[in-house]
Amino acid sequence: MKKVFILAAALLVCGGQVSAQLTYDLFYGLPGKAGSMGADVGILNSDISSIGDATDVPIMIKKSHNDKLEVGARATLGFLHEGASSFESLVVGGKYKLGESNALSVGVLLPLGDVGDPGLAVGYMMSMEAAGLMWNNQLHLGLLDGHTAGTGILVDILLEPYKELNDKMVGYLDILIGTNTDDIGGDPLGINLGPNLDYILSEDLAVNIGITIGIAGDGKADDPGIGIILLKSM
Repeated sequence: MKKVFILAAALLVCGGQVSAQLTYDLFYGLPGKAGSMGADVGILNSDISSIGDATDVPIMIKKSHNDKLEVGARATLGFLHEGASSFESLVVGGKYKLGESNALSVGVLLPLGDVGDPGLAVGYMMSMEAAGLMWNNQLHLGLLDGHTAGTGILVDILLEPYKELNDKMVGYLDILIGTNTDDIGGDPLGINLGPNLDYILSEDLAVNIGITIGIAGDGKADDPGIGIILLKSM
């Protein structure tokens, strides 16, 4: 599971960035204990040289209704993103825990703000140990015109090895792969690398800082980006 640390109790927090509109959660995270809640707010920038013109402001909240089912919502604001509306998008959804280390997820992109058509995303999440490291793995399929623009199925993959560095920090190396079934190895394919770090500020507060770098494929990130997210557990 992603970002688990023990303070006074176990708190499940953030993780690797997933495609901005496929899920409400900004990070990988399996459903927590019944009644637990989480909230995130921060900035996601796609061009570090243009912080004031290429930055989204996500606001996310989620709650576990029981030990298996979590629901949540994420609004993305665009007042720091040139050409975007002040209110860009809204995604709502849920996760259902299948076992201790895997879950199903669903997300609905609503036709609000800058989004003209609805989108539906379904996903599978799995945590595991391999090569001496813990890994978070996630596959999302994006359906409907809001994600596909009428062509194929959007495919979004997260592979994320992580390691606890000390009692305050957890380091992650996100491998982000995106493409479309209409041309899997062609123009839509993009592979990005996203190293990021959780720093624990207090029992129920942490900050995640990371960068995203395009590695391969025509669909990779054009410029390095940065993300700074504050995470609150309740």
